[in-house]
Formats: sequence, structure tokens, C-alpha cells
Amino acid sequence: MDANQLINELNRKTLAELAPYQGQWVAWSQDGKNVLAHAANENALYQEIDRLALKKYVIDYVPHADEDFIGGALL
Repeated sequence: MDANQLINELNRKTLAELAPYQGQWVAWSQDGKNVLAHAANENALYQEIDRLALKKYVIDYVPHADEDFIGGALL
């Protein structure tokens, strides 16, 4: 996994592209181009990851437009 590529790809996402995932936990492809799974909370996301038998992914939270998410904490 190339962390720089992942970060660059995620930073290119528009609000419109992220809108369906606001307030949800997301499993991204390692290059950041695709959403592999998403769910309302981490436990549900890991269940979906297991159901899909995903092996390579990156977990992230997509905050609502009016909330801040810094270092694993909602503000």
C-alpha cells in the first residue's frame, strides 16, 4: 500500500462523492479509489468486511459536513 497515493486519492473526493457515506465508517480500497464496504458503526463495518471476506482495506470515518473528526475522536 502506498500511503501517499491513498491520502492523495481521498483528498480528491468531493463532498458529493462522500455524501452517501456521511456519518458512516468506510472500508476503502488500499489505493483510496473505491469504497469496499460501509456501515453506521465500526462493529457493523467489521461484520460487513467479514461477510465480504475482504483482506486488504483501509478503515476511515466520513464525518457529516457539520462535524469534525480528528485522530479518532468526534468533536
